[in-house]
Amino acid sequence: MNESHRICPICKKKKNKEDYTPAAWINKRQCRECSSLYQKSKRARHRKNNESKDPYTAEEKRCPACKKMLPRTIDNFSKNANEPDGLHQYCKLCHAGRRYGMTRNDKLGLLKYQKGKCAICKDNISMNKAHIDHSHKTGKVRGLLCLNCNHGLGCFKDSFRVMERAILYLKDSPAKKFLI
Repeated sequence: MNESHRICPICKKKKNKEDYTPAAWINKRQCRECSSLYQKSKRARHRKNNESKDPYTAEEKRCPACKKMLPRTIDNFSKNANEPDGLHQYCKLCHAGRRYGMTRNDKLGLLKYQKGKCAICKDNISMNKAHIDHSHKTGKVRGLLCLNCNHGLGCFKDSFRVMERAILYLKDSPAKKFLI
């Protein structure tokens, strides 16, 4: 028996075989469209149920690692589209530490050692704004940097040769000679 059409048990419409997932076609379940609508409504119900169970206010969020209640902002929690509130489960300090094997106290100690300044440009940085710089080859932490310096190293691919070329470029750019 080679069927090419079937009536969806949910919407009661006659649909082509392509309108079903392979598993849904074999098991005679709903079409892709009905399945998608069901999943959307299921997620909405889940969000609504979880909002009512949240013991904390909408303005605060508890980090499970450090147990601190912090304002529910992107200054304290990284963005994460997979979380119901759009923010990462762990605060930025704990999340970065878990990623690089540093505790909150390690980061605070390193920041104090650097006198609260970026290791490259020497601008003042706070705990929340300090980015953990690490070697992409070894994975070892090198220091704490401001956002601009951390991005700069990333753009230069941690390469001494590329950074030396950038210094030479700043000292003697091609346009100086060309646009005389």
